[in-house]
Amino acid sequence: MERKVDEKLLERIRNGDKGAFEEFASAAMPRLYRAAFRLLRDHDASEEVVQMTLIRFLDNIHRIKPGSVWGWLYRVASNLATDELRRASRKLELKEEVLSAQTPDPADAIHRRELAESVRSAIGRLGTKSKAVVLMRMDGFSYSEIAREIGVSEGSARVLFLKAIRKLATMVEAT
Repeated sequence: MERKVDEKLLERIRNGDKGAFEEFASAAMPRLYRAAFRLLRDHDASEEVVQMTLIRFLDNIHRIKPGSVWGWLYRVASNLATDELRRASRKLELKEEVLSAQTPDPADAIHRRELAESVRSAIGRLGTKSKAVVLMRMDGFSYSEIAREIGVSEGSARVLFLKAIRKLATMVEAT
C-alpha cells in the first residue's frame, strides 16, 4: 500500500464499505504490526495493538484527514504499545520486589527500584515521537531504522534521541 492513503478508499470506508476497510486493513496490518513489535517484542501484544489501532481508526474515521492517515495510525499504535509497556513494567516491578527481598542489601535494591521507576515515569512523560525514539533505541534499533519507522531523516532521529535523553536526565534529576 502506498504511503498516502487513496482519498477514494478513505471515503468508501467512511461510507461504511466493509470491502474497502478490509482492503485497507490487510495492507495496514503488517506495517502496524512491525511498528508495535519493535516497541513490544511480543507477538500477541503486538497483534492486540494492531487490532485496537484499527478499531480506533474506525471510531475516528470522520476526524482523520486523508493526508495524515499513516501518521495518525502510527501515533495511535505507538501510544497503545507504550500503554502495554507500562502494564508490563508494573508486572516487572512485582517480580523485582520479590527478587529484591532476596537481595543482601535492601537499601541498594530500593535505590535501584526507585531509579528504575523514575526513568520509566520520565519516559512515559515524553512526547510521542521522543518516547518512540528512546524505546526503539533501547531495543537496539539503528538511527536509520528509527528514522524509517517514524518518518523522519536519520539526522532528525539522532537529534530527537539526544533531546529526549537530555530531557530524561533533567526529569530524573528533578525527582
